[in-house]
Amino acid sequence: RYVWLDIDVGKTGHISVNQVAKVLQAINFKLRQKDVNSQFEKFGQVIGLDRIKRRRGLTFEQSATFLHKVSQVLGPRINSNTGRSNETAG
Repeated sequence: RYVWLDIDVGKTGHISVNQVAKVLQAINFKLRQKDVNSQFEKFGQVIGLDRIKRRRGLTFEQSATFLHKVSQVLGPRINSNTGRSNETAG
């Protein structure tokens, strides 16, 4: 939670996709920005956020759920040293 609070510098109660990427970096989860964007958009749609709300960002609770889902889906495939999937790492 402290990382999230540090990233939410405007104290809006929401963090944007770029701020989500910073949270991922802060917890040493390396993911390319395009992958963060893609997962963020998919997650926002799944939880029913329209485009405007996705642009506003995720609440802490939504962010925690997003991080959990991303780590389940992409975690096993990500090489933590390169940020590339294990299938393409060489």
